This record gives sequence, structure tokens and C-alpha cells, in this order.
Amino acid sequence: MRLFYIRMVIHCTLEAIKKMKGINIYIIGSTKTVSKAVENYLSNLDNVKNLERIDGETPYDIAVNFAKYKDPKTEFGWNRNYRDGHAFTFGNSRSNLGHLKTCLGLHLCMDSFWEPSKMLVMKHR
Repeated sequence: MRLFYIRMVIHCTLEAIKKMKGINIYIIGSTKTVSKAVENYLSNLDNVKNLERIDGETPYDIAVNFAKYKDPKTEFGWNRNYRDGHAFTFGNSRSNLGHLKTCLGLHLCMDSFWEPSKMLVMKHR
């Protein structure tokens, strides 16, 4: 999966947003991936009640900030701000199985349907 820069809102996404009333929009990513122009455009739509950006300098910072984020009004987010290992883990995208080493007891929550091909790894280039 490649990160890409969004300069404008895709037409079908914009149409779906316009059909909703009093919506909250959350941009997860820095201005390196979703431009400030897109943020401004969306925040100025009549039906947008609130727009928040969850960002950071690196993809890792964004992941941490997203894990910590929780909107008290809408309950969007995780509010994970402790070191118990529940929220996420970092690993090398070249070694998917290496991620498993960081998750003690992973087999207990994965049941018998685990398939390495279904793991999602986000690469930053």
C-alpha cells in the first residue's frame, strides 16, 4: 500500500459527504498526504459540523496520535495512552512474520483463521 498525496476530494466521496447532515470529518494524516487545501475545502462545506486532523511528522507519529485520540463528543477514536500493548505495534514492513514476535499470545485471539496473506502492512516511501 502506498501513501499518496490528496490534492482534491474524489467526486464520489464528495457527493457522499454532501448528502449527510451535520457531519464530523476526521483527516488521519499530515499535510504531506492530505493537503491543507482539501482540509479547508471540506471544513467550508455547509453540512460539516466539525473537522479534525490527526497528524504527525512521520507515519509512526500519526499512528501514535491516532491511537491516543478520542473525540469526547462523538466517541471517535481509541484513547489509548498507556503502555499495555493493546493499541498497536511497530515493525519492519519487509518481515511480516516479525510483527508476530511482538504480540505475545497472539494465537489466542486469532483463532484458527490466521493467514499471512491477509495481514495489512502500510509502507512509507
